[in-house]
Amino acid sequence: MRNYNLPLILALFMPYFAFANLGELFGPSAQTAAVGGQFSGLASDTSNNFYCGACVGFSDKSDFQFHTYYISPDFNEIDGIQTKNTVTHSSNQTGSADTDYEDETMYSLHTRIPLSLLPNTQLAISLFTPLTTFQKTNSGDGFLPEYVMYRSRYQRTHAYLNLIAPMGPDWRIAVGMHSGMKIASNSYLISGGSGGTTSHGRVKFEARPTFAPLISASFKDDYGIGYLSYAHELNNSMENVIQGEGFNPINIVYDFELNSLLYFDPSIIRAGRSFRYQKAEFLASLEYSLWSNYESPKVFFKQNGGVIVSTDQYEALQLKNTLTPKLGMRYQWSPTVSTSMGYAYRQSPFDRDYSLSGNTLDADAHIFSFGSRSIHRFFERSLGLNLTFQYHSLVGQDVIKTSGQEDGTSGSKIGAPGYSIGGSIMTLMAGVNLQM
Repeated sequence: MRNYNLPLILALFMPYFAFANLGELFGPSAQTAAVGGQFSGLASDTSNNFYCGACVGFSDKSDFQFHTYYISPDFNEIDGIQTKNTVTHSSNQTGSADTDYEDETMYSLHTRIPLSLLPNTQLAISLFTPLTTFQKTNSGDGFLPEYVMYRSRYQRTHAYLNLIAPMGPDWRIAVGMHSGMKIASNSYLISGGSGGTTSHGRVKFEARPTFAPLISASFKDDYGIGYLSYAHELNNSMENVIQGEGFNPINIVYDFELNSLLYFDPSIIRAGRSFRYQKAEFLASLEYSLWSNYESPKVFFKQNGGVIVSTDQYEALQLKNTLTPKLGMRYQWSPTVSTSMGYAYRQSPFDRDYSLSGNTLDADAHIFSFGSRSIHRFFERSLGLNLTFQYHSLVGQDVIKTSGQEDGTSGSKIGAPGYSIGGSIMTLMAGVNLQM
């Protein structure tokens, strides 16, 4: 009677998870990442569109930017833990959790276009995408330790669009949207048995775009630029309805749903300021992120009928809203050469006791960055070359699991006796921007 597993295996080929976006984790460009992952202070920098669309309205020149990211995570190894127990499988087993996440290459594109039909207005567009795919997804294991903010968080196509208009000589406002995608499917599958019945079925699939608003305002004075912006959350879930029958050797019926968070971008309020002093420019910002609607990136089964039972939810996530302070400095060595450095402290939205049931992991992170920028002439145009190195150091934490299995029976929890949370992510970014 094992053939009823066939539709489950097929269903799992459907696309699932990606959580927040590339810009939030690493910065939308090499020059913004170099100052701590915030508004770069450069009025001509269109990649600031991600943080504050209004901030790019102080330059009237068209701009095109291309950036590439090489992202290399390195998390602590987790070995010698309970990987199976009688809650998750039919027997107990010890082993390792997969913390060897793949290196990834990503890209971002940014452009700003003056609109002739609307005097003094501009359109700014930012696009983030993986190298060879539209989206790469991986839910990770439902019980083993998983760094959910890094497993598949940034590996998807994501767009920002802002319409920018002046409010006097020193103020700009912008309204826009950022986009995502919602996926739904319905499957009916017949799994054949040893009696000669062939396997067949049908699948219906729908993917549609979703949008959330952006709004920002900025001002410019003799010292620099200040801004306030708001990005509303994108919180879309996936529902995959699976129905069917199986024959081996008796007739069995399955009727269930696979439900999950598809991705989650929290609502973020940002405020920042740049301040120029001689050859140096100092930047500071604060981000407040709202995480109350976040859900764990797991596959949850909902039984409507048949033999597939619903998922028992043993893990209780306690969430908190987070503050992320960012500091940066750029020094102009000459009219064409500058270097930058930055620091940010990212709080984890999880406020939980890891000794209890569940292994959905995250940790606070210290983020350090250093970058260089040079300006050249290219066919009478200004060509900027940018190179940035960024290092995320996760705050370590030792976990010792309490006794008993997840359902309260005697035995060991998944992850027992314990493990160490921590690791790092190194990112190298290179970019070019051309002003028309």
